[in-house]
Amino acid sequence: MTKATQADAIELCKILSHITPHYGAYVALTGGCLYEEGARKDMDILIYRHRDKKISWDRLWLALADAGIEMYYDHGWCKKARWKGFSIDFFDPESDGDYPGAASTGDNSKSLLELII
Repeated sequence: MTKATQADAIELCKILSHITPHYGAYVALTGGCLYEEGARKDMDILIYRHRDKKISWDRLWLALADAGIEMYYDHGWCKKARWKGFSIDFFDPESDGDYPGAASTGDNSKSLLELII
């Protein structure tokens, strides 16, 4: 995977900011691309819902796929994706799942295939 700079992450957030409101969501950049200097292994992006709306995740992922963003694994709270060779962690604070590598009470992870079926 290509290392991501803050400029790369901001470019992606600008793209996302035009898509996500149509599905009840907004985006916020977090993690190393925001707080640290230099290129990072991935981009960390928080997806949060508009006050009184529910995020339509299925429809949102279809729209993101049209924008070249490929979600390949859904751990619940952390959804793994790729865009232009960059690795992305999308965070969903309202999900029941765990962050990969975190202590867990159970494995709530789902592959993209499991989500579709």
